[in-house]
Amino acid sequence: RHINRKTPSMIVFYMTQAICFVVLFSFVTICLASGLYYLAELIEEYERTTKKLIKYGCYVVLVVHVLLWLFEGLPFTYIVCGMLTNAIYLAQLKQFPNINLSNMKFIISCILLLVNHSVWFKHFTSQYYSFNNVFAFFLVCVWTIPFTFLIGLTSGDETLPYGATITASGEADGKKYKKPKLILTLLDKIKQPLRRFLPGEREPYKTF
Repeated sequence: RHINRKTPSMIVFYMTQAICFVVLFSFVTICLASGLYYLAELIEEYERTTKKLIKYGCYVVLVVHVLLWLFEGLPFTYIVCGMLTNAIYLAQLKQFPNINLSNMKFIISCILLLVNHSVWFKHFTSQYYSFNNVFAFFLVCVWTIPFTFLIGLTSGDETLPYGATITASGEADGKKYKKPKLILTLLDKIKQPLRRFLPGEREPYKTF
């Protein structure tokens, strides 16, 4: 005997998918924030090593641009744009990590980053390349160096080392002022309004 089944409305499935996406997005966001926080602390602890890595990374990117032009036939004008962008990155290493955001070199590097990203995106969308090749190019030649610069930037607020006091000469017990990382400062500001919802992070009640 044929039994007529009710046509599924799919509402419950859609609600389940929405909950799943929210949970996954939350986990991904927390993982990215934790990774950025950890990388910023590593860069803060090993600034000289980070500076050398950025320097050698720029050299590697420049060599990769030349090889891509010689063996892969990528447009010469785009190659020059990418090499010029990395040359500006190299010029900023002298001030790293204390880079002034109003510095002309920093402003030019930001403009060249956008231009470089735009021209390569236009090139790879106008011609067929595999996703792996496009992703590898953008990760190595476009994103990695400026991303490292961003994590290593210090904020404009000066803070004292832990446990230090200001002397009459304006120094902190013989130690220099230490500027916090910009990423660490932003993440701390984001974390502050969330502390009231985290166990063990609530502010103590005031007693009179």
